[in-house]
Amino acid sequence: MKRDILEATVVAQAVQIFRDEVLARQRGEVPRNRPFVTISREFGCEGTDLAISLAEALNKSKTYGKGEEWLYYDRALLEKLAEDYDLKAEAIKVAEEHGRSEIEQYLSKELSKRPDDYDVYQYLVSAISTLSKRGNVILVGRGASILAQNFGTGFHVRLYASTQFKVKRMRDCMPDISDDADAVASFIQKESKKREGFIERFTLKSPADPLYYHLMINNGKFTVDQMRDLVLAGMKSRGLPV
Repeated sequence: MKRDILEATVVAQAVQIFRDEVLARQRGEVPRNRPFVTISREFGCEGTDLAISLAEALNKSKTYGKGEEWLYYDRALLEKLAEDYDLKAEAIKVAEEHGRSEIEQYLSKELSKRPDDYDVYQYLVSAISTLSKRGNVILVGRGASILAQNFGTGFHVRLYASTQFKVKRMRDCMPDISDDADAVASFIQKESKKREGFIERFTLKSPADPLYYHLMINNGKFTVDQMRDLVLAGMKSRGLPV
């Protein structure tokens, strides 16, 4: 399936799936014990491409049937969910009523007041908690590997690469970006600091810490398909159905 078609399908399904999970938690239903994957990556690595390839492979597997399709949620799709104000309010309310500790355990006791983006973070925690407990999802970025660290059915992956690889990829993905390699490298560094800083500010944990991952992959040494196969092998070795 082409990427644009797959993304349109995921966007169309994302809000409804999340809403169903929120309603299930409101009814007090026990979360399903399905596997999920988180993909953390240095800015410039192929995290979303890996998620798409992995979802396609898992959906072709005979292990999963109708109603158990795998979906991926990257940074953009998680933000898409946040555009639905009513859904966002419902999710946060449910998280507070049924899993407040899932939020509070990630907040530093040293914070004397809530930062301006506390509500964004609170929503992020509730979204990742809800989706990971649904299972059959691949969550890309936004600190999912840290926020869902204690959910036993998760498989956590981290992508890293050389600056040279990331600069080349940014040029391939963004034709209008500067021709100056140093300028692109500086842009990558600033964007990485901004994204990882958001998570570190609330969790006091670094997404770059290898202790949070089952598998670390050098994106510059493997193609997307090769990385997908490594993840599938890693999931299988951990006893997760693939």
